[in-house]
Amino acid sequence: MNARTALSALGVGAAIFLAVGAAVTIALDANTSYSALVGVPSGLLVGVCAGIFAYVALARGVTARFRRSLLSTAGGGYAAVGVLVAWNLVPSVRAAVSVREVGAVAAAALAVAYVALVVRER
Repeated sequence: MNARTALSALGVGAAIFLAVGAAVTIALDANTSYSALVGVPSGLLVGVCAGIFAYVALARGVTARFRRSLLSTAGGGYAAVGVLVAWNLVPSVRAAVSVREVGAVAAAALAVAYVALVVRER
């Protein structure tokens, strides 16, 4: 097992888990008070499936464009997890950063990672 492949697949799974979990929770928030009980498990299921898919795809070899997409998604996932950990552990970060800004940081990290991978391959 290649460590880079495994870490990339873990990052993809984390990014998809956070995105799907948040999307389902927000979508159901107006309808039910238990929206997180549906959103978190559905995000976990889709995140695990995405991580397994990313691992298999990266291990078997994919096109350069698809590999860049997977690796940049992993970078965005790790950026979101890092900001959420800091948000949870450091009170000053919690006061300065909202959950909406965490998504913006993850999207910016995804874009920067994609551009860096494109530049590196040229």
